[in-house]
Amino acid sequence: MHCHPDLIGRSDAVRQVLDRKCAHAGVAVPTLASIQSSPFRTEIETEWGNMLAHQLPQPLAPFDAFWNALSDVFSWLAGTSISRVLPRAEFGDVDATWQAPKAMTS
Repeated sequence: MHCHPDLIGRSDAVRQVLDRKCAHAGVAVPTLASIQSSPFRTEIETEWGNMLAHQLPQPLAPFDAFWNALSDVFSWLAGTSISRVLPRAEFGDVDATWQAPKAMTS
């Protein structure tokens, strides 16, 4: 999520949606500390494939990849990390001022 190009500069909007979803469900908004201190970590790691393999594209990312990226996700949500903006792809003599029409943007 925090690396998705469509979400560059939109961490505030994502954080607001997370806040609303948690309020609607009546649960506390998760924090890095609350997730890292969860007594269910071992269970989640053990059941990683069983819980998610039928919902996500295969191959499923390893649990460690998810766990190690949490600090980056929460830094992005807090607005304390800088999203990398990819350079514009240019081939040949391209007009640098050209922008895609609205119908062609995501």
